[in-house]
Order: sequence, then C-alpha cells, then structure tokens
Amino acid sequence: MTLDPLVNGPDITPTTRDRILNAAERLFARRGFDGVTIRQITREAGVDVALASYYFGPKTDLFRAVLQRRADELHGAILASIESAVAQSGDRPPGVETLIRAFTQPSIDRLVRGGQGWRDYIHMMAGLYSSQQSEFLVEMNDMYAPALRRVMDLIRLSIPTASERSIILSFYMLLTAVISIYSETAGLERLSNGTIHPTDFDAILDHLAPFFAAGFHRMASV
Repeated sequence: MTLDPLVNGPDITPTTRDRILNAAERLFARRGFDGVTIRQITREAGVDVALASYYFGPKTDLFRAVLQRRADELHGAILASIESAVAQSGDRPPGVETLIRAFTQPSIDRLVRGGQGWRDYIHMMAGLYSSQQSEFLVEMNDMYAPALRRVMDLIRLSIPTASERSIILSFYMLLTAVISIYSETAGLERLSNGTIHPTDFDAILDHLAPFFAAGFHRMASV
C-alpha cells in the first residue's frame, strides 16, 4: 500500500494545482531550483503556463509550496517515531542508536514504500541541503526544527557527559551522512563495486545507527 496520497492512484484525479505541484516536485528533485523553469514545469504538468502564476505566483513561491506540502506529515511522523522510542525506554532516555533509528526511519519508510512522489520530495530536500540555497534552507530547517531540537535534547540526556560542542559536531556529521543516503547517489555502488546499492536502505541504516552511536559516545570523552 502506498503512503503517498498525492500521487495518481486508480481512483484519484489530481486537481490542476496538484498536477503543477507534482510536476514541480519531480523536476526540482532532478534539477534543483535553478535548473527548472516555470514553462518546463507547466509542460510537464500538461497545463497552460499562466496557471502556475495563477495558483502559486513566482517560481520561488511554487518551490516553497512544494517544500511545505509534505512537511507536516513527515515532520509529524518523525516526532511520533521519536516519542515512541521515548515511551518504550521507560524511565531512562533512549540510547543514541535507538534515537538515530527513530529519527531516520520515517524518511527511509517513505523512500522505500511511499511512492515516487515521496522519493522526489526527499531527493529535493537532500539536494537543497547540498546546494546551500540559503533562503530556502532556512525555511526548510524551520519546518523540521522541533524534531531536530527534540532528538538533540534526548541525545544530551542519553550522554550527559558530552559537551555541547561534541553533540553539535556529531549531530552535524550524522545529518551530512543521512542527507547523502537520502540522495541515493551512485557513490556507494561505485565504492563497493556494485555489491551495495544506494537503495539498500535497511542494510545502510543497520550500519549507520550503531556506527554513529559509537561516534557520539567516543567523542563525548574528548
């Protein structure tokens, strides 16, 4: 069953607005903000170019609409996953490995099982981080800030001896690795001579979570 209510299903007819958003999402994911024109988006959507301006205004506002459309659901799923880990840990804070899994699993689930729309959205977010489009990056960070703050606070509780500098640097390196994984680049496949594919998300997460948990603990003592 797809997780994606925004992609075309057998009995779902997308509105003109959704067709424009779907097309923009696909193209922004592949080419980035600067590599796409409104005309290309409307051609992909099969609508008149004037309709994009009618529904969204300039391209910057369309990009924001694409970013926001799935943000509430994904952010809510990440927070729920983190709080589930907290509930299961009882009176003690969850371990760092558990927190890393809780933080990353909702996005992995959507990459694997969410349909092409979710894959495009997560690729677009990863590309935005890599491109450092500062205006949009700040806005995207604001959309997901509560989940980021919550997981970092819990990591601090889990490793009370770690300095603030250590937590921030370790978390930044975790985010950098996660963004690379979400991008599904061919680097991993080349490095492994084809034995590991970038879409082997479950195997990658099984390695990433304990690897970075050990790093958080090791650097806490520095």
